[in-house]
Amino acid sequence: MTDTQNVFKKSAYEFQLPSELIAKYPSEPRDISRLLILNRNNGNIEEKIFTNIKYFLTSGDALVINETKVMPARLLGVKTSGAQVEILLLRQETFGIWEALVKPARRLKAGAVVEFPPSPVQAEILEELEQDGGRRIKFHNCADFLVF
Repeated sequence: MTDTQNVFKKSAYEFQLPSELIAKYPSEPRDISRLLILNRNNGNIEEKIFTNIKYFLTSGDALVINETKVMPARLLGVKTSGAQVEILLLRQETFGIWEALVKPARRLKAGAVVEFPPSPVQAEILEELEQDGGRRIKFHNCADFLVF
């Protein structure tokens, strides 16, 4: 298999990242966040502070600013049996209905209900999707899932 073909395999992007290296909250003030610099001439990697970015940009460079917002898409709940469940929301199809990935997928078949105590919100598994662990989910007792 060529390297070009490997980029289409999910396994090519799997790696272990220590939990202490995963940012949970943005730096305050924001401009003191870390900046990773790759020197294309020699391959060296340096860690700097974002406010220093001006020293690495040259005439003709393009700076792309990503202003996307991250929604709280990882939900932890329990089945009515008490088993713990993880739901990762991927895409809202219509109000209250989402495409999601669930764990443990084999135990969350159509008709299963997930609760999110102490809130009254429930998620009903509507159907299994082709994607491994993929489900269509409908939320109940929730005007807007972002409020719980």
